[in-house]
Amino acid sequence: MTKIAEIAREALEQMPPETRLQPEDKEVIARHKELLLSWTPELVQAFYDTLFAHPPTRAVFREGERSDREKTLEGWWRRTVEGPLDETYFAWMAKVGLVHVVRGVENPMMLAMASFVAEFVERRSHEAKLPEADPLSEAFYRLSMAVGAVITHGYDRYRALALYNVAGMEPALLERLTVEEGGGGPGPAGRAQKRVLMTHTLLPPYVLQAVLDQLAESVLITDAEGRILYVNAAFEALTGYGREEVLGKNPRILKSGRHPQEFYERFWAQLLEGRAFRGYFVNRRKDGSLYTEEKVVTPIRDASGRTLYLVATSRDVTEELALRERLQELATLDPLTGLLNRRAFEEAVDRAIQSTGQGHALAYLDLDRFKAVNDALGHLDGDRVLREVAQRLRRALPQGLLGRLGGDEFAAWFPAHNPLEAQAKARALLEACALEVDLGTGRVRLEASLGIALYPSHGMHYGELVRRADLAMYRAKAGRLREPVVFTPDLEGLTPQALILEAEFHRALATGQAALFFQGLKRVGEEGFRDVEVLFRLRKGETYVNPLPRMDLSRRAVNEALDRFVVRQLRELQTRYPHLTFWVNLTPWSLGDERFLSLVEQQVQAGLDPKRVVVEVSEGVVLPQLGRIVPFLWKLKALGFQIALDDFGVGQTTLAHLTRLPLDYLKLGRELLALQEGRSEALLRHLVGIGHDTGLKVVLEGVETEADWALARSVGVDLVQGFFLHRPEPNPHFD
Repeated sequence: MTKIAEIAREALEQMPPETRLQPEDKEVIARHKELLLSWTPELVQAFYDTLFAHPPTRAVFREGERSDREKTLEGWWRRTVEGPLDETYFAWMAKVGLVHVVRGVENPMMLAMASFVAEFVERRSHEAKLPEADPLSEAFYRLSMAVGAVITHGYDRYRALALYNVAGMEPALLERLTVEEGGGGPGPAGRAQKRVLMTHTLLPPYVLQAVLDQLAESVLITDAEGRILYVNAAFEALTGYGREEVLGKNPRILKSGRHPQEFYERFWAQLLEGRAFRGYFVNRRKDGSLYTEEKVVTPIRDASGRTLYLVATSRDVTEELALRERLQELATLDPLTGLLNRRAFEEAVDRAIQSTGQGHALAYLDLDRFKAVNDALGHLDGDRVLREVAQRLRRALPQGLLGRLGGDEFAAWFPAHNPLEAQAKARALLEACALEVDLGTGRVRLEASLGIALYPSHGMHYGELVRRADLAMYRAKAGRLREPVVFTPDLEGLTPQALILEAEFHRALATGQAALFFQGLKRVGEEGFRDVEVLFRLRKGETYVNPLPRMDLSRRAVNEALDRFVVRQLRELQTRYPHLTFWVNLTPWSLGDERFLSLVEQQVQAGLDPKRVVVEVSEGVVLPQLGRIVPFLWKLKALGFQIALDDFGVGQTTLAHLTRLPLDYLKLGRELLALQEGRSEALLRHLVGIGHDTGLKVVLEGVETEADWALARSVGVDLVQGFFLHRPEPNPHFD
């Protein structure tokens, strides 16, 4: 006989006579085999519905585990009804308990399951009005005790876990499983009390304490008056207090003072009602440091409802909550300025709208001349300016919401009952954005344009309000107003900001405020510069800015005016600088336009040297229109112009495209310099090799540091462009 079978036999022999499984019990179960098996689905469903209805028992099951455990219970039930109820069966039950212990699975439900089955059979037997209902239920009562005794005997740690978890159940479940000391009355409930009581007497007290001491969670037990009776090792590690220091004292020694009185009133009210309290407590360790714990405090009551003990289990969640708070910040705050990001600002305004019945204003701000600051200083100093603006806005708006919507655009939400009040508060925001920035070559005054939409007059939700505030801001920007502009209905027909820039663009062409800047392209191994890229700029006060990133280049009028302005000046530039080759970007509308091609041909006939002009085309423009643009490029090539493909390596150009286009140069995008260490060099060498193998010269742009310059030379590019070698300037003096 195996060791487990011996334990099973010994356990059976030690059982009280009245609880042993008798031969007639087996006969009763066998006689009702079909009926018992027909109850299988209902039994399994009812038992697990009971367990999963209560947090203390539901917590011991992992997600997705219910179906597996239902199969286990169903198998046990079928073996009980169909199999031999002898030592072999009970040995199998003992093995189940042992396996759970070895695997570290806290399965506290063996006793509860056996008791539940006994009561279930008794109830269903009475409902079925069987003549032998009492013998059948008594048979299952003795079967449940046999299972409990076998599982308990020799595996005290497992039973201790079971009893501990049963003790943590909600009162509604405890009514079925908890006993009054010396209890056990008549009827099913009384027999259930007696079964649990008998099982309790099989557990040595030292075992329960050993199990509690090994738990990872902090455990604290007090009497009904709040005197500490027990703490485990995890409590000592968490709080810094030794067991001897806290026994007999009140848990308020951990009190931090961070919770209001209402918190403790709610806490005690819930416990006095007999309900477990779950919540977060900020407590103070012995060394004075604060920590946050997630705590469950459960009142243990007798059959009369009198509270005997309070059992508190908790875990330290200080770092977990800090991480959660940081993740929340990353999800809601703009990392550069610390203001709400676009999405969080929108959600915050929508929540405010739902909760307020008063008038409010939504202000939309856009910084003027910030692009010039960014171009002159670079992104790092540009970011510094944005942080300074954000700090000033906070000081200017002590009450309300602030958000950075992106780039140099900000928004604010604040109480305002009429346009005058809104404008008065918004002026403080405009003043906050007015600061002087030192560009090195001079100082520029940074200002903002601001538009206002009023709630509820101009909209009932965020989307409507921000759109109308944006339109009002366009009005301020187009009119170069330094006053807040409140939305009016006539602004509804105003086109987006690109058209405002378009108006400025055409005005600049007509008044001489447009200019060409030049940035050198250095041929590796040569002194000086003999290639320059032509860049379009608009005069803004004392400086020049690049308007193209914010203009709508899908509009034909903008494209035609820009390209004609540049091409008409090329012939004069070649005369003034005979040693230079000019690189020119063409806009999407001009590529493939026969009228523009006629203008180019006229300039060539008038003396423009096409061999000293390189036409740059972006692959993002070429690829969607290959059928229209490729013939156009071949015509330019036939006139003598050189062709360069811009942004190669960062888009979708294939090697097959290279064979179709009449190219002389490949221009590698600056993004290739920003790859992880080692990858940039490997990829650049590969792309340079492709260019040289196809007979093309290779240009690397975006070289802004000495390391970039060294990398460009090492990978073998032919030409290099970037701020490290030359910044754009209005006169190409490249001696």
